[in-house]
Amino acid sequence: MAESVVFVAPQIPFPLDTGGKIRAFYQLRALSRRYRVHLVALGPRLGREAASDPLWARVHARLASVRCIRRDGATAVGNFRAGVRSFLGPRPWPVEKYRSPAAARAISEICASVRPVAVHFDSLHTFRFVDSVPGGIPVVLDQHNVEALILERMAAVSGTGVRRWLIEGQARQTDRFERQASRRADRVLLCSEEDRALLAERTGRSKGYVIIPNGVDLARFDASKLDPDELARMRAQPNAVFLGSMDWWPNDDGIRWFIDEIWPQARELSPSLTLRIVGRNPAEDLVAMGGQRGIEVLGGVPDVRPYMAAASVFVVPLRVGGGTRLKILEALGIRAPIVSTSIGCEGIDLTPGEDLLVADTPRDFAQAMQAVVQDSALADGLRRSGFDRVAQGYSWDAIGRRVLQVYEEVTS
Repeated sequence: MAESVVFVAPQIPFPLDTGGKIRAFYQLRALSRRYRVHLVALGPRLGREAASDPLWARVHARLASVRCIRRDGATAVGNFRAGVRSFLGPRPWPVEKYRSPAAARAISEICASVRPVAVHFDSLHTFRFVDSVPGGIPVVLDQHNVEALILERMAAVSGTGVRRWLIEGQARQTDRFERQASRRADRVLLCSEEDRALLAERTGRSKGYVIIPNGVDLARFDASKLDPDELARMRAQPNAVFLGSMDWWPNDDGIRWFIDEIWPQARELSPSLTLRIVGRNPAEDLVAMGGQRGIEVLGGVPDVRPYMAAASVFVVPLRVGGGTRLKILEALGIRAPIVSTSIGCEGIDLTPGEDLLVADTPRDFAQAMQAVVQDSALADGLRRSGFDRVAQGYSWDAIGRRVLQVYEEVTS
C-alpha cells in the first residue's frame, strides 16, 4: 500500500478562483499521484457544480479521505473574536481566524491512524496546527508569500494614523510567527529566490528552504480551445484587463491606484480603450465605478480565460505583494501582452522589454499600455517571448515532479 501524507489546507483548493487555491490544487494533484493523501480543509464542502468538475473529480478520486472542518473565523462573530485574541495575544489575526479545536483533533486522529510519512501545511495560517503532529513525523510548510513582507508593504502605503499602527502591529506579530514556523518546519517551500533569501536572513536558518515556483497549466490556458466567436466579440474594442480576487487587499489597493492615477492618462493616450476588472468580491464603491470612464466591473466570472485571451493589454499594477503572481504566468500562458509594476512581476524569471513591459510610475505605465495597444508588432513579440518563457520553466507538471522530490528527500 502507498505511503500516506496529510495535507492541511485553508479550504478545499477548488474552484481555481484564487492564486492560493491554484497553487495548493496542483501540489495536491502531484502528491496524490504518489501518496495516499488525507485532506483536512478548514472550510465547507464544495457545491455540486464544483464537485462535479472533471478537473477536481480526477484529483478527488485519488484522495484517501477528505475532511471539511469549520474554523472559528468563518463567521462575523468568530472573526471579531479572532481579532480580540490577536490584539491580546502573540498570534496575528489571519492565523487566529483559523482556530479550530476540531481540526486539531482530526489531524491528531489521522496521524495516529495512518502514521503518515509527512504532514503538508498549505500556507502559514494552517501551521498553527503543527502541535497536532506527533513527534518524528516530518512537516512541510508551503509559504505562498512571506506574509510579514506584505503587511510591511501595506503599512508603507497606508499613510499615518490608526490604520497604519494596526497594520504595523500585525506585521510584527506575523514576522515572529513566520520565523518560528520557518525554523520548526523540516522543509519550507517558497515561490522565489527573493523569498528564500529574505526568510533566511530573518530566521538565521540557511538550509531547509526549497524554491517551488508557481506555474501554469498550459493545456488549460490554450486559447485555441476557446470559442473563437466569443473572443472576436470581446476583442472588438481595445481593452485592458485587470484580474484578481478583490477581497485580497493588495489587489484592491492596486486597482484603486490604477483607476485614480493611471487610467485617466491611459484614456487620454488611447481614448477608445476600456477597462475590464475581473475578480470575485469587489467592494461596493468599486462596483459603482462600473459604467463610468470606460470601466466595467465584472466581479467573479465562470471562466476568466476568455477575458485574458481577449485582452489588448493585461495590467498588473500592484504596489504590495509577496511570493509570485500566478496571474502573470497564466496571462503569459494564454499569450496576453502584459504591463506590470516591478512588484507585480517580482520573483519570476522574465526579461522586461521582451517578455512583458515593466513600469512603476503612472505616466510610464500609461505610456507602456499605449505602446502595447497601438503597436501590434510589439504586442505580438511580447506574446511569443512570454509564452516561450513559461513553457520552458513554469509548467505545473514539471513543478509537481519537484514537489515529489522534496517529499522523497524529507522522508528518506
